[in-house]
Amino acid sequence: MKVMKLTALCSALLLASVTWAQANTNESAGVYKKACTPELIQAAKSNADLCYGVNTASDIQITKKNDDKYKIKVVIISESTNKNYMNTYGYPLENTPFLSSVNGRFFNNFISAASNTVPTLTRALAKNDLNTITQHHEKPYYNNNSVVDLANKAGYETYYIGNNGSFGDDEIGFTNYFLKANYFLPVRDSKPGFDNLFVQEKVVVDDSVNKLTNDFKMLPAFKAALNNPSEKEKVIFVHMWGPHHDGWPKGACELVKNNYNINPEQFDTGWGSIANCYVSAIKLSDDFIGDIYSILQENNKNGDNPFSILYFSDHGQGLVKANKQHVKALEAEYKGYIKEGNLYLRHGQLVKGAYQVPLVVINSDDTKREFRDETLSEWNLFDYFASWLGVETNLTSPAKSIVAETITPEKDIDVFVFPRDEFVKYDSLPQDTVLSPATVNTQVVADN
Repeated sequence: MKVMKLTALCSALLLASVTWAQANTNESAGVYKKACTPELIQAAKSNADLCYGVNTASDIQITKKNDDKYKIKVVIISESTNKNYMNTYGYPLENTPFLSSVNGRFFNNFISAASNTVPTLTRALAKNDLNTITQHHEKPYYNNNSVVDLANKAGYETYYIGNNGSFGDDEIGFTNYFLKANYFLPVRDSKPGFDNLFVQEKVVVDDSVNKLTNDFKMLPAFKAALNNPSEKEKVIFVHMWGPHHDGWPKGACELVKNNYNINPEQFDTGWGSIANCYVSAIKLSDDFIGDIYSILQENNKNGDNPFSILYFSDHGQGLVKANKQHVKALEAEYKGYIKEGNLYLRHGQLVKGAYQVPLVVINSDDTKREFRDETLSEWNLFDYFASWLGVETNLTSPAKSIVAETITPEKDIDVFVFPRDEFVKYDSLPQDTVLSPATVNTQVVADN
């Protein structure tokens, strides 16, 4: 797959090369010290919770390392992706040409941990006890046993490249996990004040384009991470913006048009803009993942850098029918765009589509497309991540694997609903209608 021309245009907003500033490490103490200086905290909106616990040692102990041939491992985290709107998973419009053709392992029934980004990623990216998690924003925003800690303990050189916000009040929880990576680059939040903290050479960004939500601008940094000399194998975390939008009128359409300068309604779902633009946004995510794959293939053209990709989304988008409360609450912000009775795609809804997300493993030597039907929960992502890395630990169960031939399905799955701040049983939720040409003129199931 060739890297699309759009990528080159977007990449021009970054310097051709990115020089990384490595974290100071104290390996003997198991502590990874990031540049959590007063200058950093001041530049990041003076958020007092930033860097909380970053110098705390992890409890993880590697008990076994299995044979693993993949030198480069890439974790692609997307946002707000309902897998039912992906052609890969059966959506009738061809909006995932890469994922619909590449060999790999695809999970049909992966259920997100929560309805929104923060309660999902702060839980899914770390070892958590579900029984102790009762609120959306517990203090402190920290867990010292995250997937980054695990990769560090396993001996990998770790990188984080992010196109999401990193330093707002809500984002600090998972940012503190990624600050333990050996290299950290918040592409979207690069700004004056961060020079010499993350990159030695200033990253040039266009902050006028909706806060840098164009994912292709991360590709130069990704290439730099691959090319950075190292004696270690690498784990590179790439946090996409993906099809994330507010879900109300113009959300996905503005995301696609303003950030990618293409027709936001290139697909006709039969349901109008709210579905057309969301399906188009998913197509852009597929293009981005395909470009990552092409870069990795080029890096492995001599067969000396085999790789593996782990791709998933934090949560999905559920179908909601706007009610009087929605209209009243959002009247000032949307100035009449919200219409009572209209359908919208939103996160935080009490329908299954808000939690049905993609989970895909793509290896450089895969020879077939395999679809697995086991139901898996994002609450156990820490264990699945360990299996994908090829390690066993004191905190993980070898039975919870996404790479084994025999996979144990999860039962009685809980999902966390924000802003309601409550757990519900996933199986108790109705399956919302997928807006596609096949469902036009059918009875609609939606939250309200």
